[in-house]
Amino acid sequence: MKAITTVCYGLLILCLSVEMAASQNFVRHQQPTIIERDSTISLEFEVDQVSQGQVLESLLFVRPSGRSNFTQMETRFDGGRSRFELQITDRNTTGIEYYHVLRLTDGRQIVYPDVTDEAAPIQVDIVDAEIETLPVAEFIDYTILSPRPGSGTDGQDLLIAIALFYDDEDVEGGQFGITINGRDVSGQAE
Repeated sequence: MKAITTVCYGLLILCLSVEMAASQNFVRHQQPTIIERDSTISLEFEVDQVSQGQVLESLLFVRPSGRSNFTQMETRFDGGRSRFELQITDRNTTGIEYYHVLRLTDGRQIVYPDVTDEAAPIQVDIVDAEIETLPVAEFIDYTILSPRPGSGTDGQDLLIAIALFYDDEDVEGGQFGITINGRDVSGQAE
């Protein structure tokens, strides 16, 4: 009898787990690595298993650095997606935090990232677009190994690998430096 009861409880837990997994909504969002000041960026959140008729509000909460409260923006939820156009023009803003809330007609809220579970909102640095003229070194070829050109990283596991090809006789020592977003990081290179 004890074995039958254990099996029944096991099946009940399995069924409830499957039901809970089926009712969860997954949000997909590609977080930007940086936001360039004065340019417009599109933040898109894709939510599966939610139709347009189920959505009351699609909200983005944004807090610029140095501010204590979030500003609320609203947009349409269409085709399983919410898209927000965002432009930062304030010269004193060095970063933003944001999160997305989808309020549904059945009273549920889908929050990304789930800040209700103590997770921090998404944080992104704001940078100025600076075109800097760098000295050109001749007889040097390079290959960017990581990240791939045109892609980005999130800063958590940042690794940049560059291979330089040159003849020691053509290039004087001390000519190389590494800058990221205009900040000299040569001292951190290995």
